[in-house]
Amino acid sequence: CQSSNTLSSVNHTASLMIKSRSFFILKPIPKMATIESSVLFDCQAEGYPESVIRWKFSSVSSHSEPISILSSPRIHVLENGSLLIKSVTHEDEGNYFCEASNNIGKSVSVSTFLKIYEPPKIRPMDDKMITKKGQKVNLICQSTASLPFVVEWFKNGELIISNTNYLIREEGIGNQKLSTLTIKTCTRNDTALFRCVVTNFYKQSVSSVKMIVQEPSDPPINLQILRIKSKSVSLSWTIAFNGNSPIIGFEIEYRKNSGNYILIVYNRADINYLYF
Repeated sequence: CQSSNTLSSVNHTASLMIKSRSFFILKPIPKMATIESSVLFDCQAEGYPESVIRWKFSSVSSHSEPISILSSPRIHVLENGSLLIKSVTHEDEGNYFCEASNNIGKSVSVSTFLKIYEPPKIRPMDDKMITKKGQKVNLICQSTASLPFVVEWFKNGELIISNTNYLIREEGIGNQKLSTLTIKTCTRNDTALFRCVVTNFYKQSVSSVKMIVQEPSDPPINLQILRIKSKSVSLSWTIAFNGNSPIIGFEIEYRKNSGNYILIVYNRADINYLYF
């Protein structure tokens, strides 16, 4: 404002500040995340005086009023108002409320939702299992994952389907399953790598066990007389299948009434085979 006459002039400046309540220029959107990943919710507001952003959280498992979120090493409210969650857990699933206020009128709030998904996890099985031929064996695969998920068994890379010797049973509640592969009668062919594979929309997890079925060794083959001397005889033979157990000795017998040599081989399965 300026005023003047023939003698002088004066002026004065005044500021006009328009106060406005907070309004959002960037709203958070719903997010999906897997366990231990990070999530960023963007939320920005303007107004005069400057808007202050606060966050609140309401768990899906509770029906109580939303609680304020305070910054911590794992959950942090950034300077621009965004919310950063590091290494999310199941407890982080729920509704999030971004609230903006500047003491002009009522505060404004917008909500969003965070859905947590869990990739498959398997309780590790033993790396190796040793059993004897003819025995019954149960292989157990305990897993957790976000629904839906499937559990499959493989033998040396081939999918196992329940049959007369293999039986697959499943039991569990919610996101937990216990799958049991029963081998009713173990045979030599069951010496193999068995894998439990758990798959859902996000990932696949595998746990393996090496099955070793032990049995009496097969009889030696190609028993031959190499040399005969006045006081000695030299024999040779070929070792056959050892029954998945180290051969710990051989015995040789000679029967005069038949003129045959008998070769006995034995391993840790404690059952001997004879070869005539």
